[in-house]
Order: sequence, then structure tokens, then C-alpha cells
Amino acid sequence: MRQLKILFTARDPGGAGAILPVFQYFRERGECEVVIAASGIAHDWLCKQGEQPFSFFCSSNRDYICHNEDPTQLLEAADELLGNIQPDAVVTALSSFGAGIDEAVIAQAVVPTFSIQDCWGDVNTELGVTADTYFVIDDFAAKLSQDRFGVNTVVVGAPKYTRYSTLDIPSLRHQYRHLAGIADGVSMVCWFGQSPKIPGHEKVFEDFISVLPELRKNIKVVLRGHPKFAEDFALYLNQIRLAGLDVCDATGKGRAEGWLSACDLMVTPFSMSGIDHAYLTSVSPEVLGNVVYLMTNKDIQDFQFQATGIRKFPPLLNRGIGYYVDNIIKIDTVLNLALTWESRIDYYHRSKQLIFLNPCVAIYKYILECLRKE
Repeated sequence: MRQLKILFTARDPGGAGAILPVFQYFRERGECEVVIAASGIAHDWLCKQGEQPFSFFCSSNRDYICHNEDPTQLLEAADELLGNIQPDAVVTALSSFGAGIDEAVIAQAVVPTFSIQDCWGDVNTELGVTADTYFVIDDFAAKLSQDRFGVNTVVVGAPKYTRYSTLDIPSLRHQYRHLAGIADGVSMVCWFGQSPKIPGHEKVFEDFISVLPELRKNIKVVLRGHPKFAEDFALYLNQIRLAGLDVCDATGKGRAEGWLSACDLMVTPFSMSGIDHAYLTSVSPEVLGNVVYLMTNKDIQDFQFQATGIRKFPPLLNRGIGYYVDNIIKIDTVLNLALTWESRIDYYHRSKQLIFLNPCVAIYKYILECLRKE
């Protein structure tokens, strides 16, 4: 009997982090031949993890297109990849902006397609085609995805976080606090940025910087720009310095898990890094930091709702995991509260609600069952 071949794909680090444990689980089982292909920073990240992914790019040397761009070259590159590998199934990661390898192989594949959703209700319809099945975090994500896009969903949990249990989190915290130059008695406040092109993103950052001098703690700011938009964050760095604040530039440096482990407070509009922080804390043997989602203007609130279908994101907030600020008047009060030891302990204990089984097992069984029916 011919061995089944499965193609895995990713185009950003978050998606690569979600798909890598599944790829490795399939490979370890040995029942299927597995191949992984990636583009851009996802390709680089996978190489750093010791993998050897196929490199995906179009004839123009681009690896993705923006909203409403001509997809012809992208689809041709996907056709070539699929023709060379000839998989029996495709398993993709998910990305929100534009379209790339994940969306293109789903659009062009004539075999069963599966996508691993690492954010509630996230389905990319840029090319007008969705995967046959989406593996989702929980029942809320399943209903949201079905209501918004009418897609087939299977609840499995979040495979991205299976590898967190292998991390030496206390060592990461010590190492990255030293890297950031955090002295005794200083609180590390880390901004995890998203695309500067998101409406209202720059204004939220300005609101954040404006209140930092008023905080009751002695702080040092760490700026961690999104790796896709690293070159855009020089202006943000300059704004922090002009405000007279001590700052460490962490954009494109080190591991995200290191910075997340090290900070006493992480601040972001609605980055998935906030969810990463909660899951990292859930397996940590010691108290880490806290998270504040800063959404202080209508532009970014409306954009986030259109992107996620959720008004107050992420759903972890409904479990008391993190703080949400939608009014500039409340920023300093919430940041000061989130920095307290008592609040960080509370966040730590609430994060323990996120204990989970290995989602890779459920994904493996479901895909093989589907393929055996073909």
C-alpha cells in the first residue's frame, strides 16, 4: 500500500509555531511521508528550529500579495509546488493579512485541505476559497468560525503551545531580563506591536507612551515590533526616547518566548502574543507578568471586530486572564494595577485554567480517518 504524503505550509512565525508540532508528530509516527514548505520569516524560523522547509516564492520573488492584488503569480507558484510534491492532503497554518502560500495551496489543491486556526474565528478568504476543515481551539472558536464563514470545524485545542512545556521558563526569564538590562527594583514593560498600518494602531501607541512617566513603578520599556514590519518600528523607538524613557529595542532579536517570560507587564492592542503569554504562564513554575490589551480608539476597535468578529478580544478576557482598556482615561490606573505583585499572582493562577491535552493526537487521527475514506 502506497504511503500517504502530506504537505504542511506556513508563512508567518505564529502560524509556523502552530503547525510545527503537528508536522513533527506526523513525522514521528512514521505512517505518512511529510513535507513542509514555507515563505519569508516563517521559513527562517523553521530553519532555526532545525527543519529544512521548501522555500516558497513567486516568479517576481515575492511570497505574498496584499488585499485585492492580482493573485496570478501566487497561484502559479502554488501549482508548481503542488505538482512537485503531489500530496494526498494539505495542512496549512493561518495568516490574516493578504494571501500567501497557505491560501494559495488551499485554492489550488485538488486533495483534502486542512487549516490550523490559532486565533478564534480566523479564516482567510482573500482568494475566495476556504479549507475543507479547520482545527480550532475551543467550542467558541468553532461557533464563531461557522457563523462567520460557514466552514467545517473540529475542536482540538491549540497545538502551538504543546512545546511550551519543554521550555526552561525561569532560565528564559533570567536570561532575557539580563539581555534587556533590567536592574533590581525595575519593572520591565514590553510593548508587542502589530502592523503600523492597522487603523488606530499608532494612536494607541501614543496613548501608551503618554502615561508611562506617570506610573508608580520604576520601569524600563522593551519594544518588540512585529517581525513582518520590523523596519517600521524605528519611529516608535524614537518616540519612546523622546518621552525620556529608558528603552530596549527587542524587535527582531531573540525568541518571543524569552521576552514574554521576562516582562512584568506586556502591553499590546490585540496581538496573538498576549495569548502566547497566557499559555506560557499556564506551564510556568513561577509567577511571570501580566497582560493589558490597549484598544483606546474607535478605529482600532472597529478594525479588530471586522478581523475577528469579537468586540472584546481575546476571549481569554472572559476568564479574567488579562485586562482590556478601551478608554485613555483608564490607562494609567489599569497599568499600575496590572504591575502589582497581587495582580500578577492572580493572572498566574487564572492562567492555570488553560491546561490542555495534546491537540496533535486529535489532528492526526482525524486527517488519517478522512484520507482512508477517500
